[in-house]
Amino acid sequence: MNALVIGATGLVGSQVARTLAQVGSVVGTGLTRADSAITPLDIRDAAAVRRLVDAVRPDVIVCAAAEPHVDLCEREPERTRAVNVAGVEHVAAAASDVAARLVYFSSDYVFDGKTGAYAEDAPVSPLNEYGRQKVEAERIVRQLNDSLVLRVSGVFGVDDRRKNFVYQVIDRLRAGEPVQAPDDQTLCPTWASDIADTVGELLRLGFSGVCHVVGPDALVRVDFARRIAAAFDLDAGKIAAVPFAASAGAAPRPACSSLSDARLRGLVGHGLTPVAEALQALRAAGL
Repeated sequence: MNALVIGATGLVGSQVARTLAQVGSVVGTGLTRADSAITPLDIRDAAAVRRLVDAVRPDVIVCAAAEPHVDLCEREPERTRAVNVAGVEHVAAAASDVAARLVYFSSDYVFDGKTGAYAEDAPVSPLNEYGRQKVEAERIVRQLNDSLVLRVSGVFGVDDRRKNFVYQVIDRLRAGEPVQAPDDQTLCPTWASDIADTVGELLRLGFSGVCHVVGPDALVRVDFARRIAAAFDLDAGKIAAVPFAASAGAAPRPACSSLSDARLRGLVGHGLTPVAEALQALRAAGL
């Protein structure tokens, strides 16, 4: 397999690049970092995308590049759409030109959160601009004959930049600082390395379409924070449950955006790593 991983410096993209490198050649790209292992690429530049794809001639393109900051998308929709919608369109067009399979990462935020446990064919109804951008990008990708749209939720894992929710909770508690976490927002925390492994499995199976690639535990975010504290022997008493609305100026989030993993289990024969086990693996990695 000859793969191009766009966004290979991020949490998910870096894991996917390492996984696919075990079964073939991989070219990884990054927006701000370029070295012997990373090729610079800005997906807002359609010509640059096309040049790189023409040079690599990949069998598979994984698009993990995105502007993931939900509140920034709400404040600056035009700027972020240039990445999350137009950029994806550039990648999809280039993939079509070389007949490459395209893997695209979407989000649980395509749903309104009124019910939870959403299946892949549930009607989308995003509450915020980030979700609307993901819906539009999904439609672009699904126009290709051979594409995978993988919706993920609450992704965490080893992260040198310490940006994901798990690191934020740990760093604040270790510093003796209080943590506020919503008691009205449910998600499915997902171990990033599982996502990477699943990409490889679904590619080997020849799967095309939409699949929810999420952990098996649907947790209220404050309960997730408490599990993090317990796994790292930190003081859960410093974690305060608050309504999400207490986050001033934040874009609305779905109350319950948990996703069903039934299709995933049917395809690969198993679910992903439970939260408790994944947190122990993260601790064993030296966090």
